[in-house]
Amino acid sequence: MTMGKWKFTGYMLLTSVLMSAFMLASGMFRYAFSLAAVLLGIQFFKLEEEKAPRIWFVVLVLIFAMIFPVIYIMVAFMNGWQIDPEYLK
Repeated sequence: MTMGKWKFTGYMLLTSVLMSAFMLASGMFRYAFSLAAVLLGIQFFKLEEEKAPRIWFVVLVLIFAMIFPVIYIMVAFMNGWQIDPEYLK
């Protein structure tokens, strides 16, 4: 059974945000975000039986996981927030 588009979007965006947090965090929080993203992905794969939505899920998670840190850094620059120079490499 195929899940609805809103549920798919929710899983995809939440997993993307967790992957982005994994890229931006340091220390033990980094691994917590990674584990949460993996568990959420496993849950999605249990719910979705068809191959095409699974492929789209992985592709969109990777795309949005690369976009969200860029958005965060742009917002941080505009607001004068402290940014770790390692993120700018």
